[in-house]
Amino acid sequence: MKKEINFLLHYKKKIEKIKTGDRKPFQTTIVFLLVCVSVLAAMFFVKDYFQKRLNEVMIAQENYKAKIEKKQKEEEEYLIFFAKISMIADILIKRYDGMEKVVFVNDIKSETLKIRNIDYDFYDRLISITVETENIFTLEDLFNRFDEEKVKMNFAKIKKESLVRMSDGKYSLIMKFYLKDFKE
Repeated sequence: MKKEINFLLHYKKKIEKIKTGDRKPFQTTIVFLLVCVSVLAAMFFVKDYFQKRLNEVMIAQENYKAKIEKKQKEEEEYLIFFAKISMIADILIKRYDGMEKVVFVNDIKSETLKIRNIDYDFYDRLISITVETENIFTLEDLFNRFDEEKVKMNFAKIKKESLVRMSDGKYSLIMKFYLKDFKE
């Protein structure tokens, strides 16, 4: 009988050994599954965090884009306004420069020399005057005045045209003063 009891004890030891051997892979599998679930949970939370951050960045990007588009319209309006103001200022400066030259040319009159007509062409930058005198020597004096260097500095070109002796003995002359191009 002793053998049978040993057989049962031996059988219990064998089953205990099998259970102990099965517990180790089972515990390892459970630890592995817990690690996998933890990694998946961590990945889910990280993905969720980065998705929220991405959404915040995209919303901020859209806000900045809207602000830039609004500022772009303002900038376009400003640039157009600036171009208009610059053009008007340029025209006024050129016109003022031309009017100064008209005053300069108008100062050539004397007792024997009369200015009959002054025309100022802003676009062609030209002052045209018609002078009249009774004496040819007065015209010669006028020519000498306009041949001076300080007078020539004010104009790009001075052209004398159409010298006519009228029936009453007076002389008429058309002079054209071409203004220099305006430089800032």
